[in-house]
Amino acid sequence: MNPKIVIDSREYSKTPQIYRGLEKLGAKLLIDTLQYGDYYVHGKYLVERKTSVNFAGSLKSGQIWRQLQGLKSSETTQPLLLIEGSLSLVEKFSMMNPKSLLAALISISDDWRVPVFFVPSRKWSVIFLYQLGTRCLVEGEKIHPVSFKPKAETPTEMKRRIVEALPMIGAKQALNLLTYFGTVRNIVNASAEELRRVKGIGRKKAEIIYRILNEKF
Repeated sequence: MNPKIVIDSREYSKTPQIYRGLEKLGAKLLIDTLQYGDYYVHGKYLVERKTSVNFAGSLKSGQIWRQLQGLKSSETTQPLLLIEGSLSLVEKFSMMNPKSLLAALISISDDWRVPVFFVPSRKWSVIFLYQLGTRCLVEGEKIHPVSFKPKAETPTEMKRRIVEALPMIGAKQALNLLTYFGTVRNIVNASAEELRRVKGIGRKKAEIIYRILNEKF
């Protein structure tokens, strides 16, 4: 019996090679639209796959935190993050500080409780997904669409989400702003000079935030 894997239609359009690789190994495949994640493996694992460079980009934009929150909103699956390619490429092509990259990876594993796996190439991604599926083979099991339950946000998460909506603000900067000012109201009422005092908020960013918060509609 071979593992059953649902592949998100957007992921398939970007990397059909993984589909073909899994097909050659004998996996039973279904292309569908997944609300979160790229691969739904045998009714148990929900996998978000990123190249190392794309992972760095998602950190800069803050997208990775929204995706992780989505992955964890499913009560019936185990979320996994699969990173394909060397981290040295991140340093070469994205100019991202290795300390920031590693701090984020530690947070994903420790704070978010999402296992992170590294593979060197697309070929290895195919093998990883297939092997993952073989761990949970159950005779007669059918593939069902994964369902998500909206996660009840805590007051802290709500505040952080509000602040993250500000221009050029990611999860880390939002937390720094809330820690420094204490409340969302204090952030909104702060001057550009006060905003600049927060770690990670430079002059340009402070001026843009101040202007957006104070300009008339």
